[in-house]
Amino acid sequence: MLKQGEKRGGNTFGIDSSESYYCMAGHLPMVSKTQLLTNVPGYILTTTWYHAVNDEVFNEWSDLTHELIHEALEKKGLSHPFIYMNDAQGHQKVFAGYGQKELKRLKQVREKYDPQRLWKKGLVGGFKIPE
Repeated sequence: MLKQGEKRGGNTFGIDSSESYYCMAGHLPMVSKTQLLTNVPGYILTTTWYHAVNDEVFNEWSDLTHELIHEALEKKGLSHPFIYMNDAQGHQKVFAGYGQKELKRLKQVREKYDPQRLWKKGLVGGFKIPE
């Protein structure tokens, strides 16, 4: 998929297609196939609870756990700032890992096709390209 995107002008994620990247769910590191083959940990953190009264506790625990894992992998040089949008939490900055060149291109496309920001104003929720 990334190589096909590069044939058409580049992938929007700023990910090097010469590496075979794997991304797990949530706020987690993205590591290359080479790193995975050398026993680099990946993770998926899933939490479930039944009562809304526990939302704050579980969300804080989840955020802290993600942060600690990310920091540990970052210290070992195994992290990547890309966050898979479909699994990200609403407060996470999913565009931070895209790279400046790719983010600039997304903004150019937005300007061309949606200069009045109808998509941003009319669509409730989700991640919007930052200004």
